[in-house]
Order: sequence, then C-alpha cells, then structure tokens
Amino acid sequence: MSDNLNYNDMTPEEKEYLINQALGSEDGRMALASSMANPIRFELDYYAIGRKLLVVDPLPQGVYPIYDKDIKIPAYVVGKRGQAPDAIQEGERFTVPTFEIVVYPQARFSQIKARRFNLVDRIQTRARLDLMAIEDQNTFNAIEGATASGLNPVTTVATALTKGTIITAMNEIGKWDLRPFKMLMNYSEYADILRFGDDDMDLIHRHEIIETGLMGRYMGLEILVSKMVPRGSVYVLAEPEFLGVMPIRQDLNVIPADKPEKLRLGFVVYEELGMGVVNPRACAKISVTGKAAYTPWFLEDTTGEGIYTP
Repeated sequence: MSDNLNYNDMTPEEKEYLINQALGSEDGRMALASSMANPIRFELDYYAIGRKLLVVDPLPQGVYPIYDKDIKIPAYVVGKRGQAPDAIQEGERFTVPTFEIVVYPQARFSQIKARRFNLVDRIQTRARLDLMAIEDQNTFNAIEGATASGLNPVTTVATALTKGTIITAMNEIGKWDLRPFKMLMNYSEYADILRFGDDDMDLIHRHEIIETGLMGRYMGLEILVSKMVPRGSVYVLAEPEFLGVMPIRQDLNVIPADKPEKLRLGFVVYEELGMGVVNPRACAKISVTGKAAYTPWFLEDTTGEGIYTP
C-alpha cells in the first residue's frame, strides 16, 4: 500500500485495514487523536465568533492572565504664572480567570465498522460543534453581563429590529469616543434586517441581498450571526482592543481516553481559556421584545447522555 495514498482515495478494505491497525496499538490511537486535533483547531478558528470579538492572547508557560488598564491624564487650564497641579499616575491591573471546556466523545468498536459513514470524522464534527457552542455562549454571557452595567442604556423595540434602534445603539458607543465596529445577533434579528424597506436600505445593499440572499455589513457594522445569541438580543460592539481579552492557556487538545472494558473508543477534547469584557462602554444592547424563546437543538437533553452545556 502506498504511503502517499490519500485516505479519501482508499477502498473500503484499505480504510478498514488502517483503522484496525490504529486501534491495535497505543501509537495508533495517538495517531487517530492527532488526526482529530489538526482539523478541529483549524475549523474552530473559522467558525467560533467569540474569538472575533475579543483580543485573543495565547498565554506562554507559567504566565498569569494579568492585564493593565489604560491611564487617564487630566489637563488643566492655569492662569498667568500659574503652576500645573501634580497628576500622579498609578497603574491599575485586572486578572481574567481561566476555565476548562471539555467534551468526551465515544464510540463502540463495533460501530466503527458497522456505520455507513466515517464515524471518526463524525465524532470530530460533534466535538468541534460542542466546543464552539460552549465557547461562544460563555463569550456572549460576558458581553451580556457588561451591558447590564448601566453605562450604556439598553435600547428597546417591539416585535422587530429597526434602523432607528441600531443608530441609537451606535450612539451609545460613539458618545465615549469609540467607533461602532460589529453587530452580533441571532438569525431572527438578521431576518428583520433583510426585511428592511427602501427607506432603511440603499440600492447597493438591496442588490447584494437579491444576488446572494445575505448581507455582511450594515451602516458600517460587520454583521455576525450566531444561534447561540438569544432571540431578541442584539449587541453593537466596538473594536476588540477596546472591548476585552480572551486569554488562552491551552488551545484545543485531544487525548485518547478509551474504555476497553465497555468496548468504546473515546477522546477527551478540551481547552482552557477565559473571557473578560474590560470596557462596558464598548458594547450596547438592543432588546427586541415579543420574540419566541429558542434553545439550539444540540443543547437540548434528549438522550440523557453526552450533553455539554456551559
């Protein structure tokens, strides 16, 4: 068998042979784990919206997630021959606690051969889906907590998102000399934007929707849509460097964790990271009332096992 043969080009017999070889030794199981780790890390960076909202800070070995806040220098107007008052600056620091997110996908040995699809790839997809969902939900929870500080009042509108409420939320951020940069929402509110009439949307955006069915920006804001954002909640955010930080102690890691006594092949997939919204001035919330509650299907406990929630 050629060493350069691509897995997708192999016959079912060749694939079965490789899987049997991998399952028969610890090195083989480690190789399966490594084959999961690379695509998971790549896809996580691609799909996880939370990492686009905060400054991602990979932590070196032994370094604590401690950060310095910016300083403020007061200016004074003094009279002729006046003396400038002292402005002594003292640094202020904060720490962002980290936590672990873990999923434990497993499959019976017999199922690897019995399934008509690649079960290892499906396990990989499920692990990636759960990790992304939990990571994003924790990031959105941190943003929601910052909007509850009261620095930027919540803008409320009934039934559907409107252009006026978006402008009001942008104003809440702009009044602090910050530039509104992104808009985070559920697809329910994204559909409200797609329904905007001619008075709320120019011809260029209208043509973009007609051609593609999607719209990536509105009024200079990059639109980010996630099912993990609760229906009825829209967040207008400043640039990541003005919002907060995401320290990553351990990026996605895969460890073989078989249960041979139960005839199961398993992997522990985990990461350790934290989320901290440092500047509540950089986020403003729009609350759309009258929206039906919705729970993403993969967070509903329908089987009683294998459900991972934050």
